[in-house]
Amino acid sequence: MVGIGPEGLDSAVARVTICNWAEKVVLDTFVKVPIEVTDYRTFVSGIEAKDLESDRALSLDQVREMVKTILHGKILIGHALENDL
Repeated sequence: MVGIGPEGLDSAVARVTICNWAEKVVLDTFVKVPIEVTDYRTFVSGIEAKDLESDRALSLDQVREMVKTILHGKILIGHALENDL
């Protein structure tokens, strides 16, 4: 998540990573944030402006479809998922 809004206090998804049970990365992509990012939270997120501006960054709709396809019929386990879903 990156910070948006005047003080960067609101959050927007900027990267999605999914690992399988064997810890193999199944998806790792940056997400284009359609509004101005005011705090990249790089010290926590590792995300920088260049990541979200790159050709590798996908739209939120594209990433949602990818996640939906990957997770269909699966059990999701994670840390603090209520904050991220």
